[in-house]
Amino acid sequence: MQPSNPKYVEQHGLDKAIKFGRTIYIPYSRLLVISGASAEEKIPVNDVFEFDLISKRVERKQNIIVGRTSFAAHYTFGDRYIYAIGGCNAKETMIADCERFDLFRQKWTRMPGMNEPRGNPGTLLTKDKKYLYAFQGFINTFASPTGN
Repeated sequence: MQPSNPKYVEQHGLDKAIKFGRTIYIPYSRLLVISGASAEEKIPVNDVFEFDLISKRVERKQNIIVGRTSFAAHYTFGDRYIYAIGGCNAKETMIADCERFDLFRQKWTRMPGMNEPRGNPGTLLTKDKKYLYAFQGFINTFASPTGN
């Protein structure tokens, strides 16, 4: 699905190798590719792209507010929002930041952060869509100097 025009590829940032981001399938045969880390620099990027699987077009979307890796991306098919929860920042430290992408308005907005920073959490959105739970995953923990 890579466009054949090299200037387009470079201009839209599609020439980067990205890892540890998330890809979400959304209605009408589209994929949203969210954040991750550049393979060369190993720091999170804020890039978001939409790939249309039918027309094979790529469109750059509004950047995610907090670039991150190893985060949860939650989407319930047919919902209006895609949620980005936790993950790691440029210092490879877990973060509690959460935000959501409105598919209708095409805009990211901040949400309240998690109680505890974590990477790769599992997520659950309640049926009434009032609460988004994050659980498990991993956190940065360091042993004390005595090894306890």
